[in-house]
Amino acid sequence: MIPNLRNESIVQAAREAVRVINESSVDYLSRRIPFLSLKLQSNTICAILHNLVARGISELEPGWQLRESGAAGGDLGGPENIEVEIKTSTDKKIKGNRIKLKTGYFICLFVSKPKHDEPLALREVRCGYIQRRDWTVQPKTQFAFINPATVSALTQLYPA
Repeated sequence: MIPNLRNESIVQAAREAVRVINESSVDYLSRRIPFLSLKLQSNTICAILHNLVARGISELEPGWQLRESGAAGGDLGGPENIEVEIKTSTDKKIKGNRIKLKTGYFICLFVSKPKHDEPLALREVRCGYIQRRDWTVQPKTQFAFINPATVSALTQLYPA
């Protein structure tokens, strides 16, 4: 649970973001190419999904504002100075930067990794409070991962 943020809005924004990615296309050399046919890397698709979800929540929930990428605080700023980080993944691991291990509220989205011309699918949405100690730092890399037990303990919003 995230204070002052309805679970329904989180799920609606996530489902809508997946729908938009699946239905989007680009005009290129006088023809329309489905977005997912571009064979983008998973992290690129996750970054677009991340921003769409943040934007959707800010439009569905008065009092919540989308933050610019790299801004201080979380991806969303809400009432009572609540900050929320959004993380997206095509596997069961939630990755972060070992230099900026965050404590606070998180929304974690798990999507299928698109293969061939299959659509992106929303597998799971979880949210809750994560502390600095819930991260495992990967030696000799910039990465850290939220411990799987912590991810499992977050409130599951989707599927319900």
